[in-house]
Order: sequence, then C-alpha cells, then structure tokens
Amino acid sequence: MAYIGADPWSLKAIINTSCANFNGGICRICAEVCDSSAIDFEIRDRAAAIPKINLDKCTGCGQCYRRCPKRSIRIKPV
Repeated sequence: MAYIGADPWSLKAIINTSCANFNGGICRICAEVCDSSAIDFEIRDRAAAIPKINLDKCTGCGQCYRRCPKRSIRIKPV
C-alpha cells in the first residue's frame, strides 16, 4: 500500500475496534511482528488487553497490517 507524494515515515498504523481484543478474543500478532516495538497492550479489568500504537515509534512499515487476521489495522498518512 503506497501513498503517492507521502513523505517517508509519514504513514502510521491505526487499529480499529474490529480487533479481536476489543471483542472478547486474545491476539498479539501485531506486536509480535512489529520490528520497532511500537505496539503495546493496555490492561483492562476483566477483559483482554487492547493494543495501543506509539506513533512516535511506528514507522508505517505495514508488517502489522499484513499479519492482522481480522484486517483491523490500516496504514494512513498522519
């Protein structure tokens, strides 16, 4: 996925609420494949931890996008 005219590293990953962790499932594939360690998980009481992206660390490489089984991640210009 490329955005013509986008500056390098101006693309960032965004995780939406169709992510399994928002819906009672447990998945950590996005964080496991993130080479820049930009994805952490926020602990919630009595629910699966939800992924949070550190936009300062995210390079927009798309590894998390390619591996997400629910297609819950988008790569967008910021």
